[in-house]
Amino acid sequence: MAGRVQKSFLGVLLLIMFGLLLYAVLTGRNTVQEPEEVLVAVNDSVLTREDADGEVELRIASDRDHLDQERLAELEEITREKVSREFVNRKILLEEADRRGIKSDPAVVEERWQSVQSGAAPRLLSTDILRIHLIGQDRTRSDVEEGVRIDALLTAVMTADVDVTDADIEQYKKENSETLKNPDRVNAQQFFIPVPRDADAEIKAAKRELADSVHARLLAGAEFSQIVEESPDSGIRYTDASHSITRGEFSLKSLEDLLFTHEINKVGPVVESEFGFHIVKVVSREKGRMPDDGVLRGAVEQQKRSARLHQFMKGLEE
Repeated sequence: MAGRVQKSFLGVLLLIMFGLLLYAVLTGRNTVQEPEEVLVAVNDSVLTREDADGEVELRIASDRDHLDQERLAELEEITREKVSREFVNRKILLEEADRRGIKSDPAVVEERWQSVQSGAAPRLLSTDILRIHLIGQDRTRSDVEEGVRIDALLTAVMTADVDVTDADIEQYKKENSETLKNPDRVNAQQFFIPVPRDADAEIKAAKRELADSVHARLLAGAEFSQIVEESPDSGIRYTDASHSITRGEFSLKSLEDLLFTHEINKVGPVVESEFGFHIVKVVSREKGRMPDDGVLRGAVEQQKRSARLHQFMKGLEE
């Protein structure tokens, strides 16, 4: 009898202990804080969504007042992706700097940190722009120290010799012929006699008569400047030949065709447009041409350095 009572007592005790344990587990789910969501991890370094969102807010705060909710959400997502990419780049570059034993120069760190603290707009070199594009802006002294080490690493990678051959230059010309060639350019004296869009037939006829009379005087040997001086209140607008005009600059095809085809130092015909009347005299014309090989060599070298950086970063990521 005593044995049965003891077994019953032990059973009740175990039931109570199990109930207490179950209660602790269930209530603990509601009281223990969930770990922060990890947005991206590079080995032992992690970027949480909370940290990323804080950086995103710093970058887009000034845009919140003038963007609608849809555009703002798009900007937030784009910026978050950029912050994540910069985090990954920074960490893999620092790990490579560690592998190579690259240290930060204290003097450079101090100078850059003072510049960051001053709040003055930085004077950025091409190398600065490259670094910022890869790893973002430096905000803390730790950022600055990391940035100086990354600069030293990138300098070692990017300043190594690049071989540019004549064949490389010719290939570059072939691939970029349309964008490399400088456009045709002209310098011309111009008269423009504006006609209001709502002008009646009488006003249009008077403007046409003025254009024809000015044109006749020019054909007779008068200078553009002379006509301007003698008729200051005529409403004629004058442009001298000091400004070079590139092909494609004018929306008026008839006027552009005249500028790039008419005989030099000859007064052209009166050209009528929806805006008024135009008279031009081409003073000089320069045919578009490719930059010389010396300039292209520098462009090809930069292209190769960019490709080298791309391959370097891809290798680090892998």
